Amino acid sequence: MSTKLFGNASNIAKKWTEIICCAFEKGVYDHNVYSDTYKKIYGLPPKGGRLLDFSNFYQISLVSDNLEDKTASALMDYILHKKTGIYYIYDRQLSILPEVFKSLPEVFKSKEASKYIAAIELLSEYKNPGCKEKLMFVVEWLNTQKEGEGYWDMGTTVKDGVRFPLSNSWRKKELRVKDCTYRISRLMKNLVIDK
Repeated sequence: MSTKLFGNASNIAKKWTEIICCAFEKGVYDHNVYSDTYKKIYGLPPKGGRLLDFSNFYQISLVSDNLEDKTASALMDYILHKKTGIYYIYDRQLSILPEVFKSLPEVFKSKEASKYIAAIELLSEYKNPGCKEKLMFVVEWLNTQKEGEGYWDMGTTVKDGVRFPLSNSWRKKELRVKDCTYRISRLMKNLVIDK
């Protein structure tokens, strides 16, 4: 890839970092500051008169390594409690495990659970210990979803061609379990707080 492409991505990340830092400067999200900063940095009103919501895959990914601890923590709170989740990934509030996840083990074996985990995977990229601490409820939940042998199996319905399968075939249950266990184990490792 060209260095120009990386330079553009870095420049965009810097802009979004500044916008988010300003919007959370007081420790909580301020929509007016967000809107004003967005207009100032991009030098134009939001496209089509609509302000771009930063709670989506691209912006959340771009700023994960660029925020000060206080801002990252405030952003994490905002995203976890946002009723519409993270656009493109999961469209429900992330701080609440859906009741069906908690009470029915077979629901863990669903596309819905896979989407939820995808959103948590994205948030697990935030290295701030305070952010990691806010995600410990997911670690507890995932530990309750282990099969009897200590592995995870999300079932065949999670096969989406994006995250699954990792193996060439899921004809054998062992390969599916191996793929699911790899994904969840990697997430669990990312959620560990470095002391």
